[in-house]
Amino acid sequence: MTRCCMSEFTMDRLRENLESLKMKNTLEILDNYLEWAAVENLNI
Repeated sequence: MTRCCMSEFTMDRLRENLESLKMKNTLEILDNYLEWAAVENLNI
């Protein structure tokens, strides 16, 4: 499994877990942070 696919897999699992725990605010903050990191070409 490549790093890209593993990262996508990890994010999918994290998203599922946060949704099941009803932590939508945390998920929204995480999504915003990751979008910002992608725009800035940050390796996180």
